[in-house]
Amino acid sequence: MPLRHLYTESFIYEYAIIREMMTRNTDISVDMESRGYLTGQTSYEWVPQDDQDECDKIAKSIVNYLVYKEPSLFEQHVIANIKFSKPMARTTDKRTLIFTDKDGKEIGLCIKTSAFAIRHMRAMPPSTMIHYMYQTELDGIELDSEYDKNIATYEEISNNREDVYKRYLDLYREMHLYATEHITDAPKLLCQTLVGNTDYYCINLHSRLKMLRIMAFNMNGTLNAPLVPYPTKLLVIQNGNYSTSSFKNNMITLIFDEGWMVTSRIHLGALAEKGRPVSLKYDIALKGLPYHIESEAISWEV
Repeated sequence: MPLRHLYTESFIYEYAIIREMMTRNTDISVDMESRGYLTGQTSYEWVPQDDQDECDKIAKSIVNYLVYKEPSLFEQHVIANIKFSKPMARTTDKRTLIFTDKDGKEIGLCIKTSAFAIRHMRAMPPSTMIHYMYQTELDGIELDSEYDKNIATYEEISNNREDVYKRYLDLYREMHLYATEHITDAPKLLCQTLVGNTDYYCINLHSRLKMLRIMAFNMNGTLNAPLVPYPTKLLVIQNGNYSTSSFKNNMITLIFDEGWMVTSRIHLGALAEKGRPVSLKYDIALKGLPYHIESEAISWEV
């Protein structure tokens, strides 16, 4: 049975990794009363034995990778900390598990079951979205009044959803162009929001294939991996459509230099009901990566 997505949010994998690390290095300290550790431990003990065994296989494969990539984690005085936050939370630190070696170097991991999804955002006024996505306050921009005039109603969603999607995506496109024009280092700030401003190993789990994909997001040069450059320029914004959707033009693709590519797909956040506010959301996904990123596929069937 594939491991449930709930388990990732309950820090079960992080807990299993710490358990495996402790079998390799007896000089690892962890706060066993921390919220993240206790949540992972409770989740691990709650799931069936078969799922525990699969978690242990995943943890063993990840630790085997760390043995040759980050050997300082298997020396003395290592500290482990499970962060009580989600990979897609509104934070520029995407790490869910952090190890600190004897020299104070932090080596972070981010465990995910969705390989490309990096953020879910509800539709908001452009100045608010700029604040969240570009870490910058830009008040009083004209795009906010356009947003206020074009808020979707239940009748519009029911009768002509495609036109509503196009209206919101056009405004979303203008928001990114406005941010690029008015904010210094806008592509880098957006990348830091979506991918993170700290270095870490991103570990994507593919339960059906029983495979791990480990990518080294080494933007600051703290990992034993090639340096990965942030984007510096937005090259193009183009329309697209989600292949499994019956609606056309429900997606926008942002293409940057250095190989970065981000897609944003708009959809109903909840079933529209008469008399209730319409909720629209953007699913933001990372679809293009710099060739500098070190990536390795590992089977956990051992």
